[in-house]
Amino acid sequence: MAHFDNALICKNGHIINTVARLSPEKNLKFCTICGEKVLDKCETCGENILGSHIDDNGNYFPRKYVRPNCCHNCGDTHIWTIRNIEAVLDLLKKAGVSNPVAINKAESNLVELVRETPQMHLAAMELSNTINSLDFSIKDKIKKILKILLNPSVLKYFKL
Repeated sequence: MAHFDNALICKNGHIINTVARLSPEKNLKFCTICGEKVLDKCETCGENILGSHIDDNGNYFPRKYVRPNCCHNCGDTHIWTIRNIEAVLDLLKKAGVSNPVAINKAESNLVELVRETPQMHLAAMELSNTINSLDFSIKDKIKKILKILLNPSVLKYFKL
């Protein structure tokens, strides 16, 4: 019977195992990249994090796995998504974007993009304008985070 396995993802978003039940030998308690605790459940509701889809024959396709930004059960934003958004906002502040209204707007734009809402088109345009006005070194760092944070379907709105 086709189903989703359980995924293990660290608090910084590194994917540890997308088939935790099928291949428990790959399960870890802490990330070997960053040392953070590995999660198998949503921190808000306790529901398992969706892993790879297992077909009726027990096959799975790990290259098709996309790390979820939000919990499929309660809709809350996962900690790795929050940390990436905070990292972008910190870089904007470091670049001199200190106006609280501008920072709040950037944050709301990032949330729209992460959640792929109908407002994401406008959010992408506004955030892209903000990013393009920055010094190259900061712009480059933000773009690297966006490549981690956003799904490929959303990244097409940015010149990355």
